[in-house]
Amino acid sequence: DFKIDEWRVITTAHILKKGLKKFNADDYENALKLFNILVNYDKNDVNALFYGGVCCVNLGMSDQAIEYLDNVLQNENSSFSEEAKWYKTLAYVKKKDFVTAKKLLNEIILENGFYAAQAKEKLKEI
Repeated sequence: DFKIDEWRVITTAHILKKGLKKFNADDYENALKLFNILVNYDKNDVNALFYGGVCCVNLGMSDQAIEYLDNVLQNENSSFSEEAKWYKTLAYVKKKDFVTAKKLLNEIILENGFYAAQAKEKLKEI
């Protein structure tokens, strides 16, 4: 017999797995639908917020991307912080908000993490 909490864990894990499969196949629209189900269920689901945010960047939905990625960045235990900041920057570039994008790119460069070199290149482009 399943308890309701076990059912929720199995179901959310299954939805996340399906969403990641679609995400990895560049099917961002359908992946986003699945990640949105998870976010609607748990607004602090860092995996769904991060991958949903990246889907939004790829779909040109900059405002929703920024909202999702901001939520990821507010989670202190997130292993996605560096990536979330990078994709948030890309969302601002797509919005043509180059002032905010440059500020974030400079932060990424100063943090000297994985995206520092890419941030330097992107800064030259805008």
